[in-house]
Amino acid sequence: MLIVIFVFLAIGSLFFYRFLNISLDYNYLKTDMEIIQEVLMKAKQKSILAENNLSWGVYFENTTTDKFYLFWGNKFSTSSIFEQYLLNSNNKFISPQEGSSTEVVFSKFSGYFNSTTQIVLSNKKNTITATITINYFGNVDYSIK
Repeated sequence: MLIVIFVFLAIGSLFFYRFLNISLDYNYLKTDMEIIQEVLMKAKQKSILAENNLSWGVYFENTTTDKFYLFWGNKFSTSSIFEQYLLNSNNKFISPQEGSSTEVVFSKFSGYFNSTTQIVLSNKKNTITATITINYFGNVDYSIK
């Protein structure tokens, strides 16, 4: 009887440990997604208001340390960085791909984006994926799978 109880406790603790890890991974990913969404909406709002009489954007960089920047200007390479952010160390960019970058610049006064693009994140274990979609009208949505 004790052996059966011990086996059930061992199996139960493994399931609990697995559930706890998945829950933490999900929370880390969700937090990063919400921060990215807030930064994108901040850039859009600053563009609509034409703060500094310029467009605003967010630059996503997939390098050894996954970073993204809020900047003002028409292009990141010729602009001024306003704020810098780092992804949680448990997460990584899937898109943009490793070694590349993606730039999202909102039009001054309208807040429109010139196309539709996606930013994709994953936890380091690749068990959970999150996608942010920015459409032509500058709307930002995200989903986690």
